[in-house]
Formats: sequence, C-alpha cells, structure tokens
Amino acid sequence: MGKLIALIIGFLVMTFWLVTTVIAQRTGGSTANPAQQIGRQLSGVLNNADRVAPDLSVAIGRMEDVLPKIGNSRKQSAGPAFIEIDLSGQDLTGASAAGGVYAASLLNGTVFLGALLDEASFEGATGAAPNFRRARLARADLNGAIFQQADFSDILAPGMTARAAMLSASTFERADITRARFSSANLDNSVFRGAYAAGATFIGSTVQQADFTDADLRAARFAGANLSGTVFSGADIAGADLTGARLSGADFSGVDGASAEQFAKACGDATTKLPANITLSICP
Repeated sequence: MGKLIALIIGFLVMTFWLVTTVIAQRTGGSTANPAQQIGRQLSGVLNNADRVAPDLSVAIGRMEDVLPKIGNSRKQSAGPAFIEIDLSGQDLTGASAAGGVYAASLLNGTVFLGALLDEASFEGATGAAPNFRRARLARADLNGAIFQQADFSDILAPGMTARAAMLSASTFERADITRARFSSANLDNSVFRGAYAAGATFIGSTVQQADFTDADLRAARFAGANLSGTVFSGADIAGADLTGARLSGADFSGVDGASAEQFAKACGDATTKLPANITLSICP
C-alpha cells in the first residue's frame, strides 16, 4: 500500500516538474526553486507514509483475523430439535438438552429421568405417561401440551409455562414449580403433595379432585379456577388469590396463612371444609 501511494505521488511530482520547467523556459524564469520546494515537501510526506504503511498493514492483518471470529460468534441453538417426531418409548435418562425443541412430538412413555431440559419447548406435544422425574425444566414451555398421567415429581421447574395444557392425573410431588404458569390448564386429579408452588398461576384452570397437601402456595393465583373436591390440608396459602374460585367439596382444614378476605369472593357448598372462623358463600 505504501509503495503504491509513493508511485502515484512520484508520477504527479514528475508531471508537475515538467510543466513548471516548460513554463519557466518560455518565460525565462528559474526552474529550480518550485520543483525543489515541492520535492522537499513531498519527501517528508513520503517518509511519513513509509513509516505509517507497516502499521496499517499490521492493523489490516489483525482485522482480517478478527472478522471471521466475529462472523462465527453468532449464538447457535444449543438444544436438539425433534419437532413432530415420535419418541415414544425412548429412554433419554440424564440427557443434556437445554433449549431443546420437542414441539408437537409424540412422547408415549418417553423417559426424561434427571434430564437437563431448561428452556426446552414441548409446546403442543402429546403423550401418555411421559416420565420427567427429577428433570430440570426451568422456564420450559409446555403450552398446549397433552400429557396424561405424566410424572413430574421432584422436578426443578421455576418459571415453567403450561398454559392451556392438559395434564390430568399427573404428579408434581415435591416439585419446584415456583412462579410456574398453568393458566387455563386441566389438572384434574393431579397430585401436588409437598410441591413448592409459591407465586404459581392457576387462573381459570380446572383443578378438580387434585391434592395440594402440605404444598407451598404462598401468593399463588387461583382466580376463576375450579377447585371442587381438591385437598389443601396443611398447605401454606398465605396471600393466595381465590377470587371467583369454585371450592365445592374442597378441603382447607389445617391450612396456614388463611384469611377471611381470601374466601370472601370465592364460593363453595356445604361439603367444603374451611379453616376456623371463615365463611363462604354458596356457589349458584
């Protein structure tokens, strides 16, 4: 690069020198001073260019090394993709599939025992009795999934979403589902014994004949949910929202953190078992 600049400038100098010489000869003037003065100026420029050119070459070389790395630094999906795949009967025990995509897949009896499935997607997947026991499902997406009799016991799934999912007769015993979202889901006959479900959302869900014995339900939201026949014995329901919930036949005996305000806008029937000193309106 430096040599090319020098050649171009040299050509311009020679052209200028010839022009000034011809003009000087025709006018009788001196030819030495203009060329010498410009020569001295350009000589300094060329010397500086020679010193700068190696630095520019090094800088360009470094950029050429860096640019491919920048181009290859785009984040790639870490998890496998099994979209609309039949994985029935497969044993994926201990699989490392964080961010994996199992959308609309068939998972009859599929085993994910102890698997790493954080942020994985099971949206629209179906299957009878899939086994997720002790798996990690933090922020996993189960929206619209249909898993009957699924085993979610002992899972670590804070922030998991299962909106409009059909998870009837499933077990979430001792599961960590804090801040999980089950809005409009079907959880009839499911078991949440000893589950950690603080801040979980069950708005508009059907959770009939379920079991929340000894569960942590602090600040959980059951607004508009059907909780008929569900057992909450020994659960901590401090701050839980029961607005518009149907509690016919539900059992709240021995719960912690109950207040009259929580039950004021819910309804039940004569078979509902309530904490001491709390009343409930009859469902229409």
